[in-house]
Amino acid sequence: MRHYHHSPNINWQVTPTRMVPLLVAGWAMAGMAGLCYWWFASAQPTWLSGMVGAAWLGWTLWAVRWVRCRPERGVLRWQAGRWSWQPQAAVQPTLLSPPQVVLDLQHMLAVRWPLPQRGYCFLWLQCGADPAQWEALRRAVYSSAFLSLEGA
Repeated sequence: MRHYHHSPNINWQVTPTRMVPLLVAGWAMAGMAGLCYWWFASAQPTWLSGMVGAAWLGWTLWAVRWVRCRPERGVLRWQAGRWSWQPQAAVQPTLLSPPQVVLDLQHMLAVRWPLPQRGYCFLWLQCGADPAQWEALRRAVYSSAFLSLEGA
């Protein structure tokens, strides 16, 4: 049985947010401060220090890559059951696969979107960008999740 949240067509303006890079930078600096304190305040084997430092460095490099994978300004469209992305400088939109919801905080939505030739891209969608269309955007995101589950 098909189940859809009847969602209208949407044009959602996407602008890069500053909040996510600031959070990642703060988290990385707090981690480095904690590691420095741990290294100088306690005695631990060298191999353990190296492993923890390498883990922190790996996480930091992954987080920087994740932050840099954000798209430029553009328009995200949901029309007739299909997603498309049109960067500000592009003439033609690109059809997209359905997104995967990573985090849903009701007024903020983190989604992972497969993009052609770029792998995955993360979008941090916020209600404040267009409160009048926020509920329609959420319905479209979850409708497309049902469509992808059914193979449509």
